[in-house]
Amino acid sequence: MPKVKPKAKYSNNVYIAAEPRQKLEELCTEIGYERRKNMPASAFVRYLIENFGEQANKKILKNSDN
Repeated sequence: MPKVKPKAKYSNNVYIAAEPRQKLEELCTEIGYERRKNMPASAFVRYLIENFGEQANKKILKNSDN
C-alpha cells in the first residue's frame, strides 16, 4: 500500500523581492565565510524569527496606523 504524505498546513515558500533577497544572500555569504560553514537563507530567516520575531511584532504593531 503506498504511503500517503499528510497535506502540509503551510507552504514552504515565501516570496522575497529581489533587493531584500540580494541582501539576504549577502548576509548568508558573509556568515558562511566567517564560520567556514554554509548558512542557508532559510536557516538565517528561522534564526531571525526565533530570536527577534516577538520584538519585530511589537515594533510593527506599535508603529501601525490603526
